[in-house]
Amino acid sequence: MIADRHDSTEDIEAHNPFLGNNLGIDGLPAAASASIGERTIEVSFADGVTHNFHHQWLRFSCYCQICGNCLVNTSEGGMSTYVDGFAIADAIATEEPDAWQLLTTVPISHIRRHPGEIDMRNRGPLISLDEFGRASGIRYFDRALAPLDCAPDLIEPMLDAIRAFNRRMADPAFIAEIRVAPGNGMLIDNHRVMHGRTAFDPTSGRHIRLCHVPRDEFHGRLRELSRTLDPAGHDQHLPQGSTLA
Repeated sequence: MIADRHDSTEDIEAHNPFLGNNLGIDGLPAAASASIGERTIEVSFADGVTHNFHHQWLRFSCYCQICGNCLVNTSEGGMSTYVDGFAIADAIATEEPDAWQLLTTVPISHIRRHPGEIDMRNRGPLISLDEFGRASGIRYFDRALAPLDCAPDLIEPMLDAIRAFNRRMADPAFIAEIRVAPGNGMLIDNHRVMHGRTAFDPTSGRHIRLCHVPRDEFHGRLRELSRTLDPAGHDQHLPQGSTLA
């Protein structure tokens, strides 16, 4: 219903996040598990692929507002987890300026291919900046990160810089955990927020319905709506998202 207001959602049955705009995330008995440090998580995607604790889907720049609707959740586990990539960027800028310089200037590549369906590729800085030096977008998906293609003397410093981002992404100080109740919705800026979930019983029937809304259209309608509801703030700054190299 939320996405229908934007006229940008197709009524299709999608099992793969790269097909159409609707995506159903179901808990399946055959779901795999992955171990990250001491944390074990059960995946819930209907494609049966193992997903990391926090991830950001590799998206084209236009489709990056995610609307989520919880249909079924569990009473134990299954907490939705969110990390603000801009907060991590600010921390790195303050605490590790050398890493900040690399992450905002040296392009990295992501490659995500589903044979016979789609071959997605992106190249650009992990942290994109606007003309004023503010973070405008985060593009980081560890499972799709390609081998580094940069000057040889930058390989090790870039790996260290990426690790600096990844450490904070798994740091509880940057993580918000929310139990989304059935009937509730979520709106996620997919060029800012890394999202995941905690472990849950895959036989519980957990089911989250997602769809993707074009960023420019969403921002445009938000500004127009704010002219009525918040005239003083209708010209607010809205980050444009990550950029390509």
